[in-house]
Amino acid sequence: MKITAYGRRADPASYSGECFGVTGQWMGRDRGRPRPVLGVVIDLSLAVDGNGLRALAEVDPDVIVLTHDDEDHTGGAPAALSSLTPSLHRQIWLPADWWFVVSAWAQAAGMRPLPGTNQLPLTSGQLADMAGIDDEPLPLAGDLGDLDESSIARSHGATSKHDSAAFDDDVHFVQEWADDATVPSCAEYDFFAEWDDAQPVSADIRSRVETLRRWLDALDPNVAPTGISEEQIASSIRRAGRLGPGLPYGSEFDGDPDKVAERVIRRASHIVRIVQIAARKAEIRWFAFDGNLQSRPRYLDEGIPRAVTVVNAREIALPSLVIASAADVLLQALRLTVQNRRALVTFVWPEPCGDLTGGFLGWSDSAGAGCDPLTTMAGATPWEWVDVMSAPHHGSAAMGTRGWEVHRDIWEGRRLSGRGIYVLLSNNMHATTRCLRGISANSRGSTQFDRGTLARRGHPTPVDAGAEWRSDRWRLWGC
Repeated sequence: MKITAYGRRADPASYSGECFGVTGQWMGRDRGRPRPVLGVVIDLSLAVDGNGLRALAEVDPDVIVLTHDDEDHTGGAPAALSSLTPSLHRQIWLPADWWFVVSAWAQAAGMRPLPGTNQLPLTSGQLADMAGIDDEPLPLAGDLGDLDESSIARSHGATSKHDSAAFDDDVHFVQEWADDATVPSCAEYDFFAEWDDAQPVSADIRSRVETLRRWLDALDPNVAPTGISEEQIASSIRRAGRLGPGLPYGSEFDGDPDKVAERVIRRASHIVRIVQIAARKAEIRWFAFDGNLQSRPRYLDEGIPRAVTVVNAREIALPSLVIASAADVLLQALRLTVQNRRALVTFVWPEPCGDLTGGFLGWSDSAGAGCDPLTTMAGATPWEWVDVMSAPHHGSAAMGTRGWEVHRDIWEGRRLSGRGIYVLLSNNMHATTRCLRGISANSRGSTQFDRGTLARRGHPTPVDAGAEWRSDRWRLWGC
């Protein structure tokens, strides 16, 4: 197993975005059928650093995860995704919040809702109720399920996901699975990968992909529809005003309404463009942030269990949304897409080969909402089976409204696990937390030095950082 955090090379005086590539050999369960996975890429960095393009070329991923709409995570996505050869055996996982943006853009352009799905009404008030406080890892009851529990929150293949013959609830699940005689040996993975690519894509998946692709192709992401002009967005902001201490706009939407409106249109256009390109290149799967307590850890069921899963979200079937006011809905939808608390948290499982007992946990910018990071045994965060993790929010020392560091629960969960989990830091343009600085230099790697140490450590030249399991131990590299 090899994990790479990509650093910026073209302009060594600048900071890079976040992009992780993970390679290895896994045999997962994808909606009831065996699925080999040989590569995963998490986020695609900035448009200007080329890291996303480089990661896709080097990893050739089976799964690409875009965690949330921040420029340093998705700025490079349009160019990187455009470089892919189309294949329905590849999957691109997106936040379900992006679907609100795409639907509002389409309705403002005069398009009918996505055909072939149940139609659901959507108001800006429903989205405002989902927003929560960005820097607080607080559970939020309901979320998408409040719109329509029977349709919008229905996961694809729900019965196969919970097949008791395929999955074990016991806390020793991973160890038992690794010893399972049905798991192929390492030498067999090349055969299984070729076998998987040769398999026909199911008629249901192909139909959903083609329907979505045709519908998206009618959109123009480069020109804002007349129904969501900057003037209309600014008017929505002025009507809403500041939402008070319980549900603030946050820094993304504070300031002059006209400038905010310009940013809303720009980010919405960016999201529509990414979704449109992704639909032409792969199967899109949509994951909705879920802050509810988990009776069964989501990483056992979501995505491709035994290979790559999400920890704080659940897959949904796309609803066909009927929107009352496209401008109001777009504004509130963008509030969701930029929230760090709703960023997808990705878990790449331990390889079943050899004696590797831990995988990789990619926190993105999350503070642990929906992950219950302080539960160290059989909890929503699979601490027992993590050997390497990313530094949440680039190792930021940001303080929250509760008077302590926003990401404290994650760092404390790491400490309580007692596993000595290695940490990879990508794009540390922030002053880093003391929790990261307290980790031994042999247990962490970084694409750049901390801002606060530049005077002592020299120029922050970006490099690739990473960890690789080789000769029965992890080997780290980077700054």
